[in-house]
Amino acid sequence: MRDRKTKIYILLILLLTLIVTACNPKTQLTENTSSTGDEYGIKVTDDYVEFVDGRGESISIKKNPKRVVVLFSSFIDIWTRNGGELVGMVEDDAKDISEIEGVEIVGKFGSVSLEKVLALEPDLVILSSNSKAQKELRQGRRNLHWVRCLKI
Repeated sequence: MRDRKTKIYILLILLLTLIVTACNPKTQLTENTSSTGDEYGIKVTDDYVEFVDGRGESISIKKNPKRVVVLFSSFIDIWTRNGGELVGMVEDDAKDISEIEGVEIVGKFGSVSLEKVLALEPDLVILSSNSKAQKELRQGRRNLHWVRCLKI
């Protein structure tokens, strides 16, 4: 009888040890500040993110842009729901923009005012790769960071 109780106690101690060690991960995630790449060709460094845009052009933008203008209405929701803030956007009749207060309307999808966009001094402008008007808007403005998105 005593032998059986000893075996049960040893078995319980082993099980508890396994449970405690299994619930305590030994690996710790560390922030990677060096240049990295992934299967999609996105490279992240301390200050910049490099990727290929909707037209196949290689783009390098500063990390965490503060002044962003979105000229592609279906991207407004994606940007704001993921913590992004906007200084300018296109008008979109289908969206309730009351939750996006203080954002300058720079026109409609097909007729954006370049003057309004430039007056906002954006760090990043997100536009459609399928819009001829937005493609023409980008030409000659290489000093701004423009990112063309495929239609979502």
